[in-house]
Amino acid sequence: MYEGEFFQFSAEVFQERFVTDGFYFPGFHRDDIGQGYYVQASYKLDKDFSVMTRHERFYASKDDKNGAELEQRSGGLIPAYFAFHNDTMIGLSYDFSDDFRVNAEYHWMEGAARLSPIVQPNPIANNSKNWQVWAIQFMYWF
Repeated sequence: MYEGEFFQFSAEVFQERFVTDGFYFPGFHRDDIGQGYYVQASYKLDKDFSVMTRHERFYASKDDKNGAELEQRSGGLIPAYFAFHNDTMIGLSYDFSDDFRVNAEYHWMEGAARLSPIVQPNPIANNSKNWQVWAIQFMYWF
């Protein structure tokens, strides 16, 4: 992480293990090493207003980045796009006072590996490989 007077930059690389036996159907086995990263930068335009951007990638299996193996191992029950999650975000932040802030973000996403429930993907509710989401957060601290 780097933080200057107006500019902040952070990044992270991570790896995790995910093991599942017999969950989706008898004989199903999954033992994968997931990998991902993000890079994020923000710039303070003035004392109250800042802009931010972030890009992140996650692969549920480092050996199956496009999800073809996941779809095959599940007998077609889990679409390939549940094996990865790519997110590009832009955001704004405004401090109304010393203890009240609003953050707004817009995300362009591809894949569904990070959608809940992670253990039991729901391709009926999450039936799109590409999607967008926006979020607004109000923060008050004392």
